[in-house]
Amino acid sequence: MLAFSIVGLAAWSLREWYRDINSPAQVRVVEGTVLDADMPMREIAPGPPKGWTPGWNRQTALLTAGCLLLLLSVAGSWINPRLWRPTGQSVPTMVGGESHRVKRDDGTELFIETFGPPDGPTVVATHGWGTDRREWAYLRERCPAVRLVVWDLPGSGRSTRPTNNDYSLEKFARDLRAVIDISGAASVTLIGHSIGGMTILTFCRLFPEMLGAGVSGLILVHTTYKNPVRTMPLSGLLTAIERPVIVPLLYLQIVLSPLVWLSNCLSYLNGSTHWSIAWSGFGGTESAAKLDFVARYSLISSPAVLARGCLGMLAYDAKATLAEIRIPTMVVAGKQDPVTPKSASDVIAQGISASTSQTQDPAKHYGFFEHHEHFADAVLQFCSQISTSNRPSVVSV
Repeated sequence: MLAFSIVGLAAWSLREWYRDINSPAQVRVVEGTVLDADMPMREIAPGPPKGWTPGWNRQTALLTAGCLLLLLSVAGSWINPRLWRPTGQSVPTMVGGESHRVKRDDGTELFIETFGPPDGPTVVATHGWGTDRREWAYLRERCPAVRLVVWDLPGSGRSTRPTNNDYSLEKFARDLRAVIDISGAASVTLIGHSIGGMTILTFCRLFPEMLGAGVSGLILVHTTYKNPVRTMPLSGLLTAIERPVIVPLLYLQIVLSPLVWLSNCLSYLNGSTHWSIAWSGFGGTESAAKLDFVARYSLISSPAVLARGCLGMLAYDAKATLAEIRIPTMVVAGKQDPVTPKSASDVIAQGISASTSQTQDPAKHYGFFEHHEHFADAVLQFCSQISTSNRPSVVSV
C-alpha cells in the first residue's frame, strides 16, 4: 500500500501542477479594456493560461513534490545507506549441478539439484519461505567436498504448484521424504532454514523411523517449534488478531495476488523492500550484494503462494516431537532475529537431548547468509563429527 500511495501522491501533485499552469488567468475588464487586476472589477473574463511562474510558490511546490515522489517510487532504494556499501563479492551462482524433477501425486513437480562428489557426506537443504534453493549458494561454494542436495519447495523457484493448493507442512515433509529417496544416499544430514526447519521437525513427526536409519543429523537454522505467530515479538497481540485480521488478510492477498505483486515490484524500486529486509533479516554487517539478493525475491515470488504457505504455518506445532528426536542436532539462532527469535531456538535446543547450539551475533533471520563463512565451517564440523561417530570401530584380536 505504501508503494501505491507514493505513486498516487506523485501523480496527484503533477496533475495539480499541470492543471494550475494551464488554468486561464482571470483578467479584470472595465468597459472592455483590460486593466490592472487591482482596479475595481466590473466584469471577469478568462485570459490566456497562467503558465509556470518561476519562484517558490504553489506551482513550484507541486512540481518539486511530484518529481521527488516519482523519483522515490522508481529509484528510492538508493537512499538506503546499506546499499552504499561496497558491493563485495557477488552471491555465487548455483551452476554445474545434476538436476532432477520429481512428479508428485498432487501435481507438484519438484526441482532438485545435486552438487559435489558422490562419495561425500550427503546434506539435503530446505530453504526458507519466500526464497528458493539458491539461498544455499554460499554453502555450496565453501563446502565442495559435501554432496549437497538442494530443492525448491512447491510453488517456489523451479518447482510447480500443487493442483490442490495444499501448502501444509505435512505436504512439505512428505516432499522432503521424496527428495531424500531421490538422493540415493544411505544416510543424510538435513538442513532447514525457517520454514525449512519447520518442515524437518514435521518430517521427524511423520517419519520417526527414519531418524538414525537414513537421517543421521539435523541442522535447524533460524526456525521455530510452533506457529511463528506464537513465538514472534508481540506474540500476545498477534495471537489476538490472528483469526479476525491476519487470516482474512492472507486470503485477500491470494485474491489480489497480481496487485500485490505489482506493489512488491514498486516496493523494490522505492527501497521499502530493502529497508524491510534489512530490519528483519540482517544484523548490519551484510554486503550490498547480499541485501539486494534477498530483496529481489520479492520480484519473483507469488504473493498467492506465500499467503497459502503462511496459512499452512498457522496450524504448525512440533513441541511434542522434540523429545522424540535422539540424533545429533545443531540449532542455529540469530541473536536479534525478530521473525524466529532466539528464544524459540532455545526451546528447540532444550527439547532435543542430543543438540548443540550456535548463536550468530549480530544476526537476524538471514544470519546464516550474512555470516556464511562461519556457518559453512560449522556445517562442515558437524558433518565431520557425525561421520566419525557413525564410522564402525576396529577391534584388534
